Formats: sequence, structure tokens, C-alpha cells
Amino acid sequence: MTALITVARPYAQAIFKSAQKSGQLEQWSDVLNVLSGIVENSDISSLVSDPTVSADVLKNLLFNLLHHFCEKAVEEINEPLNALLLLLIQVKRLPALPSMAVLYHEFLIKQKGMIEATVSSPFPLNEMQQKKITRFLEKRFHADVSLVVVRDPSLVGGVCIRVGEWVMDGSIKGRLNQLSEYLIG
Repeated sequence: MTALITVARPYAQAIFKSAQKSGQLEQWSDVLNVLSGIVENSDISSLVSDPTVSADVLKNLLFNLLHHFCEKAVEEINEPLNALLLLLIQVKRLPALPSMAVLYHEFLIKQKGMIEATVSSPFPLNEMQQKKITRFLEKRFHADVSLVVVRDPSLVGGVCIRVGEWVMDGSIKGRLNQLSEYLIG
């Protein structure tokens, strides 16, 4: 994973700078997220690694799938997207696309002056619960918050919130671990 992040960083930075100049930050965000999911698909990843599949065939397949899932964004960034796909195919960097999407998202959030918070919960959080957590975090960190909710059934109940290195573990699993350490210690 670390190697892919290292490979992905210059690409993500270049895409982000280009998107800033052209005013197409959101379009690139949409396309990279969808493209990331496409490349992670096992059938597509086997095609990517197949040396008998030509670069043009692979580019056209990826472009058509992208066009199907995010037509408007693809049409708005058609030319640079085609160039990027062809480059990534030629230099065999398609497997780094998910890391590029993650880094791009981090650059976008940072540029917007936001922080990203990950909330792990054993159950789906409804909109009101998410808003409540977001308001709490915005007050705590004095910044706009982008909330990512992750389901983790191992938590049993409660939630665990992570913002960078700051962690608030209100899960039942976390409380049981604390109790266990207290009783043993």
C-alpha cells in the first residue's frame, strides 16, 4: 500500500493542479472515485494485468465504463481524461488509481479548509445522527467536517470517531477493552 501511495502521489498532485486551473475539481473527484472502483473490480484488474489486451482496447473499455457511471463529468473533462488513461495504461500505473483517488480527495478537502472524520459504527447511522456528530466535531475542531461513516460490526454498539491522530472511542468494544485493562492492571 505504501508503495502505491508513493507512486500515486505525483499523479494525484498533477491531476489536482490541473483541475484547479481548469475549475473542474468536482468533475475530477467524481471520475477518480468511479475509476478507482472500476479498477478494483476483479474482472477489470485481470484485464489490466493481461499483456494481450492492447492499450487502446483497455482505454476504450475504461472510458466507456466511466461514461456510463458519470457521463456529465466525463464529457466535461473528456480530452485530459483520455490522455491520463492512456498514460496510466502505458506506464502500467492503473493499479495505483485507488491511491490517486484517495490522495486527490485529501487535497480537495484540505483546499476547502475541511477536515475529514471517520466514524465507525456497528449499525448504519441515519442523517440526524450524522448531523449531530458533524456539529459536535465542527465545534471541537473549529472547522468544516467531511464525515465518512464505516460499518464495523465488531464494535457491538456505540461509535468510534477518528480525526487524524485524535480518537474518541465510545464503542462498547472499546469500553470492554478499557475495563479489561483496568481489571488486569
